[in-house]
Amino acid sequence: MSLKKIVYAIWVFGAVSFVSLAVLTIYFGSHMPKAPNPQFGRTYPLSDHGLVVYLTHRENLCASVLECTSVGAGILFIAVGFFGVATGKIKIPGSKDVEGKESS
Repeated sequence: MSLKKIVYAIWVFGAVSFVSLAVLTIYFGSHMPKAPNPQFGRTYPLSDHGLVVYLTHRENLCASVLECTSVGAGILFIAVGFFGVATGKIKIPGSKDVEGKESS
């Protein structure tokens, strides 16, 4: 698999994770209780721009995994992109290579 395909795959994975996290956070903010409810296991707070809602362990775990994967994929995307540009495997249109030649 080429480096370009790896970069695209990481970007798609990160974008899907990020959008999923955003949709899930909006859903939780409008559908979950604003006060803890231990009877139903809603004891895990989720804070988003000052709004705090309470989730179950499973909901909290899902939100945490999506947050970690979207951030991790973003960091990995940047790192692989820098590696690709630094090694010349990924060309940026209009930029010059190390020999001063313009890449296409």
